[in-house]
Amino acid sequence: MDKRLVRDRAQLDPEAFLTGRKRPFTIDECQLAPELFPALKEWVRLHPGKGQFILTGSVRFTSRRAIRESLTGRIVNLELLPLSPAESHSENLPGWLPELVSSRSLPELTAAPVSWLTKWSGRFAEFLARGGLPGICFFREGHVRAARFETQLETLLERDIRLLLRTDVSYRQLRALLRELALKQGQPLNLQELARTGGVSAPTVKKLLAAMEGMFLLRSFATEKQARPVVFLEDQGMATHLAAGESTPESDLMRGLFSCILPQFLYRPETAPVFYQYRTRGGARVDIAIRTSVGRLGIIPVRGDGPAASALASARSFIADSVGAKAVIAHSGSKVSRVGESIMAVPYPMLLSDGWR
Repeated sequence: MDKRLVRDRAQLDPEAFLTGRKRPFTIDECQLAPELFPALKEWVRLHPGKGQFILTGSVRFTSRRAIRESLTGRIVNLELLPLSPAESHSENLPGWLPELVSSRSLPELTAAPVSWLTKWSGRFAEFLARGGLPGICFFREGHVRAARFETQLETLLERDIRLLLRTDVSYRQLRALLRELALKQGQPLNLQELARTGGVSAPTVKKLLAAMEGMFLLRSFATEKQARPVVFLEDQGMATHLAAGESTPESDLMRGLFSCILPQFLYRPETAPVFYQYRTRGGARVDIAIRTSVGRLGIIPVRGDGPAASALASARSFIADSVGAKAVIAHSGSKVSRVGESIMAVPYPMLLSDGWR
């Protein structure tokens, strides 16, 4: 649909556009032709059969107001995330974290070799710099990646966001807002502060956040026991580019691990994962928490060589709040340890790949 001639044909006569095609017929960037969606609904009503069309797009179809037909009951939605470090190096996603949620006890994990941990800590740093967007992450030259990130940002913030939201907010303001979000990943957001940063109103910020999520720019979820939302950018290479060296080692570890853990659960829909953040007024904090159909798991990233006292206190608070919950403290050391029946501490690279097994 990026081609004007093709898009015009789909908009002017969508029924004819769908007729006579070999199946499955793939329609790329189909959100640019909202007229196709009622025609697709009618087509599959008259011609029952699975897998006739593959629709791809750079925005969630239900996020665009012009698309009034959701195709509920006629469509299966699959969300593809940026590549993880394991996928970038042709390895399978780790499976032991999803298995841990449903198991009755902690697994007997053997610590990975120090050489393997060193290699994967380097790959993690590389992942933060490059991200996982296939059209960008495989370029070795930093200046080439930077230029491509800028081109992508211009496309997203000058064109695509206006498909989802009628706004006169300038590109400069939108980029400033997105940069602030990149720096505040994993922190409960204050919409008033964000509004002052972007030079817009708080209600406008709320609408922009929804639009950016609809464009797969960021992902938001709730903070349990607090009303303020938490966001992570979908691609951490873009986040690093926007932050321009102002992020902290602690936030780098948290945001990187979130991007690596998300696909481990999201690509296993049978777990019905819901991500959230656990915080209490007493100071307990679990940065990455997952509620599934069979239990809860909390991930607590720490920069030290083992489980710090504050991390252990947060893990115990999280476990006490939900029967059967488990917690993993991801640290920068090399040892695997268990604390009681529900808490374990592991080197964070072991959350990136199963290659050490």
